[in-house]
Amino acid sequence: MVSDILPKEIGNAKLLGNFSEDPEGWHEARATRIGGSEVGAIVGESKYESPYSLWAKKTGRIESTQVDNDFMYWGRALEPVIIDRFAEKNPQLDIYRDVGTWVHKDEDWRLANPDAIIAGDRGYGILEIKTARFADDWKDGVPKYYMTQVQWYLNTFGFDYAVIACLFSGSNYQEFWFDADPSWQAHDLDIVRNFRDNYLLADKKPDFDGAESTYQAVREEYTYIEESEVEIGQLGLDWDNAKTAVEAAKAHQNKLAAEILDLMGEAKYATVFGEVFLVRQSRGGVKPFLVKKQGA
Repeated sequence: MVSDILPKEIGNAKLLGNFSEDPEGWHEARATRIGGSEVGAIVGESKYESPYSLWAKKTGRIESTQVDNDFMYWGRALEPVIIDRFAEKNPQLDIYRDVGTWVHKDEDWRLANPDAIIAGDRGYGILEIKTARFADDWKDGVPKYYMTQVQWYLNTFGFDYAVIACLFSGSNYQEFWFDADPSWQAHDLDIVRNFRDNYLLADKKPDFDGAESTYQAVREEYTYIEESEVEIGQLGLDWDNAKTAVEAAKAHQNKLAAEILDLMGEAKYATVFGEVFLVRQSRGGVKPFLVKKQGA
């Protein structure tokens, strides 16, 4: 059953506001706060964002604009449809849509912006909506990046359970129910609190890492080129050695991939000591390629 009215305080959280028509207010609300979609980057679970790139955006060193694409568009467009499907399958639950942005009552920098809130015999819970093109990414359950996001929401509200409703390939609907994990939440909260206190608020650069997003963020920070020089010493030699090693490793990997693909022929899976290790995939009509099975 779809419901409309929520209290302005639930569990550990209070309503900050609904910024769907106020993008400037939304960005201001997030400036020194940490939301669920940012936690994955801070704890090292994001494929697209690193602690450094997130820090650079939140401190205004680079722009935080995100280029829209078809996948993002359809994710937003299908969200209400997927909630409708969830409501059909779970008539025993009250479902609250467009719930707005919430913060922890005692630490209002802890932000939560769930897709919906549900209520039933177990009290309130989180409903998060996802779309995915490839079910293989979910073979071992909810990907860690999404689990980290929802555990952050659960911790902010103090709820005991959550559901991720996911639509795969436009027609395969699945639900993933799980409980709050206090150990997971405490681990992430410690790391996030350290990031906010010692880097974001202190305006101190996080350590550099090997993430592509870190490299791209630093490139974006310094776009002007002036006629000057800087001595980099051993750092330059280390970079050159790493570049040579990467080229050699890539050539070796290509050789191994060719051997494996030849052995697999038309097979989809390759096993190592009886366990699936590599998956042969083809996306968008391109030639098949190898990916490592999640969890292998």
